Amino acid sequence: MSVASRKATASESLLRLSKASCKGYAPSSFLAKVGYPRRESSTSGAVARQRNESQPRRSRRSVSLPPSKQSIALPEPTRSETLVVGGGAQKDACCVQADEDDDDDDESESEEEEEPRGAPGGPPVALPGRRSVARTEGPPAGWEELLKKATAALGLRWAAYWSLRRVLWERLGRRMEAVGCGGDLAAYESLLGLGAGDASEPGSSELQRLQESVLQIDISRFFRTGSLWQYLLSAVLPELLQRCAANGEPCRCWVMGAGLGEEVYSLKACWELGLGHVVPEDGRLPELQIVVSEISRDGLAFAKAGDYAASQGPLKRCKQGEWAAWASSGAETFREVPEPWLTQMFSAQARGSMRISRRLRSNILWRCESWDAPLEDGSWLDEVGGPFHLILGRHGPFFYPGPAAQRKILDFVACSALQPDGFLVLGRDESKSFTTKVAPGQPGISSIPAPGCICGRGERLPSALFRVGGRRKKRRGGATTAFCSLCGPRLGLPGRMVWKKG
Repeated sequence: MSVASRKATASESLLRLSKASCKGYAPSSFLAKVGYPRRESSTSGAVARQRNESQPRRSRRSVSLPPSKQSIALPEPTRSETLVVGGGAQKDACCVQADEDDDDDDESESEEEEEPRGAPGGPPVALPGRRSVARTEGPPAGWEELLKKATAALGLRWAAYWSLRRVLWERLGRRMEAVGCGGDLAAYESLLGLGAGDASEPGSSELQRLQESVLQIDISRFFRTGSLWQYLLSAVLPELLQRCAANGEPCRCWVMGAGLGEEVYSLKACWELGLGHVVPEDGRLPELQIVVSEISRDGLAFAKAGDYAASQGPLKRCKQGEWAAWASSGAETFREVPEPWLTQMFSAQARGSMRISRRLRSNILWRCESWDAPLEDGSWLDEVGGPFHLILGRHGPFFYPGPAAQRKILDFVACSALQPDGFLVLGRDESKSFTTKVAPGQPGISSIPAPGCICGRGERLPSALFRVGGRRKKRRGGATTAFCSLCGPRLGLPGRMVWKKG
């Protein structure tokens, strides 16, 4: 077959395809869309060549964008306006990591939000469509070393903040301006008591304020890691309900780090709305008492109010904009809220927000303190009412502190704060390092294995309210963990996130 006949056959095939599946395209425009060379008549070709010869040839280095494409050019970084949140304190925060539900039963993964890229060593470029919080000037040299010293003095891991460098240098600059240091890192280091030969010791009031204003991360979402919440509904909370109902006592819980309150209200909703399959015969649930420890005053006030912005498009995509430093899927507040619970958890407000119902805001004690406050105050447990049945320490006390500080917190939790047969719940991001580096030093607790198939046992399970993915996976020793497609979505997966005392 000649070249001309092959081209004709290809043209006829493309024309038939365009008529069958792309009726909105004219044949010529469809050929251009799929990249097929358009045949020009001799007259049109001559006119085009004459037009091209009459115009000066452009250099490849000076290409100007057409008007329709100019909007995608990267803008120069601009200084954003300061946002004032609660009590006049400046606030902007970001999500640590945006996580998706695991397909495996106990895999611990962390997915970091990709940062805008700029010049090496300088501030990232603000991308179009994102709220720019970049400063006009670049960060001063040595700012990372200063924060490394500060995090070490506070017992925190600098590696935990590595993906948040853009946010940290912006916050640090604002804090230095607020205390009158401008861009003088040496002066601010002396104010923190971290400089060589400083008379003041680390632990000054400014160092604590740095932790609250610069190093505090408050972004999360309701029911983060749905497979874990499904497991709490199917196994942990029913056990605690039956135990407390038999003893005639309330169920006590401690939330270590409130963020913006999503963790607290998620637990409250599971207790009030998700335990219908194990409600006692009299129909009355034991009271759930929650103690919350949060170091950020503004974050605590926001969480206590329980009023969440919901006017930026579809509800599942809404974020608390004044708190988010950049677009992050981890900050999509309502993304994992079960549809049947929306009207029971929230009431729409006239100003375009969603407020937590009064029922879910009751019996919560909000305390402005760090999660390690009990280590310094021997009377803390007496102040809050005694040990707890359940402790939630997700994405905070076992993620940001160093291993030594984590072991101290775990010793207090396992030896004093948890009641016998009580539960400790971790975040997915830190569960692997906790298992290998922290938990081996404390034999008083042990992780809960993934549940097996219970089909045919006649046990009552909650509805499948959250997305739980799983598959049959081979372990290192050759053993396999089976995930039942029938009861698995209703059982949930604890991974290495649920630990039990005793």
